[in-house]
Amino acid sequence: MNDREMKAHAAELQRQSIDIDGHSDILIAVTDGIAPLGKKMRLPDPATWEAPANVVELARKFGLFSPHDLYFGSGGNFIRVFEQGWKPA
Repeated sequence: MNDREMKAHAAELQRQSIDIDGHSDILIAVTDGIAPLGKKMRLPDPATWEAPANVVELARKFGLFSPHDLYFGSGGNFIRVFEQGWKPA
């Protein structure tokens, strides 16, 4: 197979392919044991939840996440989004 034929073959494979993204942040809460499959999950309200002192310190140190989101991981982020009616594509 010459270079031109190889490029044409690759282009045809690409045209026929289906891309499946196996990376899913929304499942991290499941694998971390925060959100069991098949059960409704309720996390404490971030406005009233009192974080452990070490979590507050980590949140201050890194400044990327709230203590709630840092403690509950993706469960803290995505469960609220799901409750608001968002559905993954």
